[in-house]
Amino acid sequence: DNVWEDILGIANQPGESVGFATQKINKLLEQPSLFSFDIDQIYTYLRTNTTQIMLNEDQQKGILSCLQNKISIITGGPGTGKTTLIKQLLTILDKQQYSYKLAAPTGRAAI
Repeated sequence: DNVWEDILGIANQPGESVGFATQKINKLLEQPSLFSFDIDQIYTYLRTNTTQIMLNEDQQKGILSCLQNKISIITGGPGTGKTTLIKQLLTILDKQQYSYKLAAPTGRAAI
């Protein structure tokens, strides 16, 4: 049973109940995490990496939060750095050879 496919599939099925989505998300959260990150090392990388765009403190905290939680929702108004945060997060995941899934309910993500 692929929980992610069930959760992401809800967006394509108008009328699906919020209760169904909640059940699937709770099932995902009950499972132990398959991933472990050296948060201190990644934080140091984010603070000292000068080859990429420097992230502000909120963006750095956002990345660390994403790495410590199974589900993350990134929000903010136009120009607040959501896309920059996600690009840096994906760079970190790619370097560590982790797979991931992204969802953009509005269909307007710029990645």
